[in-house]
This record gives sequence, structure tokens and C-alpha cells, in this order.
Amino acid sequence: MIALSDEEDEKVAKYLEKNDIQVRVASGFKDNPGYPTRGIPASFLVGPEGKILWKGHPSSLKGDMIKKALKGAKKGSVDFMSYSTQSKFDDKAVSKLAETAGKGKMGKALKDTRELIAKADGSQEQAKLFEAELVAYAKLLRDQTEVFITKREMVTGTDVLTAIAKEFKGQDVGDAAATRLSEIESDEVLAKEWKADKALIKARQYAAKKGMKKSVKKFEDVAKKFVDTAAGKKARTLAREARASKH
Repeated sequence: MIALSDEEDEKVAKYLEKNDIQVRVASGFKDNPGYPTRGIPASFLVGPEGKILWKGHPSSLKGDMIKKALKGAKKGSVDFMSYSTQSKFDDKAVSKLAETAGKGKMGKALKDTRELIAKADGSQEQAKLFEAELVAYAKLLRDQTEVFITKREMVTGTDVLTAIAKEFKGQDVGDAAATRLSEIESDEVLAKEWKADKALIKARQYAAKKGMKKSVKKFEDVAKKFVDTAAGKKARTLAREARASKH
């Protein structure tokens, strides 16, 4: 699920932080002819094939509609570690490497691409272009992890770093991610924020199963144990909301 807003990044970020909203939001979004609407809020339910199955007010979207839309859909296995090239390659060897990256095997694709470049054969020019794309995408992922870490969304940031380190193990890209993980673990402040974020996620998972009313103590425990962390502050807010909740 993703929310769209035509407001600027800073304004959206402040609102999300203040209200502890976990949904991802694409800010600065402009009208798209593919998703026509006369007013807001408006929701679109998109099926596995990319077709709009329903549109209307968010409050009108029911669970059975979503279940029906998801029927027969297969869960993706490669998520953000899959890369779809921005270029078209007529070289068969490079085209095959692009398919490998598209299946979520970016580390293997980069390794094989560099080996192809080292051979200095007819595929070299296109291979270099593809290598540049892969490295740029890996850098984009790394940059995003720093955004998460700055916002103290430590689990999300470190999960991405771990995935990069694993996928590109033994290569410069993976080594850099592994080094960053070690830096976070050895940094007293970041390590504590990481532990706090893990604790808050567990409290939220408990609340999702048992309800907010029964989760007051869970949030209070996180707030008390991690007083001076971002997750601790969020936990205090959630504890207040839980106490006032009817469910």
C-alpha cells in the first residue's frame, strides 16, 4: 500500500512523524491520467496484472474486495533486490545478465558483468553500461538506508544493508554495506536506537493481534526502557493512544 500526496516532502514528513504514520507516502505527486479522480481522498485497488479493479472513497474499500483482487496472486520473492534495466541491450550476453538481475540475483549479475568486461570482447561497451546501472542502483539503496537511519527507522535501514551485504558478498558494494552495519553496531547511540526500534516493532505486532487496549503495558515498557530514543518517544505516544482506545 502506498499513499500519494501533492504536498512537498518536508510538510509530509512532519505530518507522518507527528502522527506516527507507518504507510509509505510519495510526496510531490502530480495528477496522473492513469489514475483519474475528481476529488480527494480517493483510493485505487490495483490487481496483480496492473489493472485498476476498483476506485472510490477509502472508507468504501472492504477487506473482501482486497482478498478477491489478491486471489491467485503470487508473492514476489526478490522485492527491492530485483533490478529492471533502464536500457535495451542487443548483446545477448548482456541481455542475459539483465534477466539475471531482474530475477533478484543482482550480486551474480554484477560479478558476471565485471568478468565479461575483463574479457574485453565485443560485449564490453554494453557490459560497462549495465555495470554502471547496477552500481548506481546499489548506491541508491545505500542512500535510502541512510535516510531510514537518520529518521531512526533502524530496522528497515539495517534490513536493507544486510540484504545488500549478503547479495553482493565479496564485492565492493557488499563490503561497504557490511562495514556500515559494523559501524552501526559499534556506535552506542545507533545501536540503542536499533534495539529500541526492534522492541517497538514487537509491541506494534502485539497490538495488531491483541488490540491497542491490551497493549498499553507493551508500549509503556518500551518507553521506559528506551527513554531517550526515537522509538521510546513514539512508544509514549502509542501508550497514550492505547489507554484511550476502545479496542
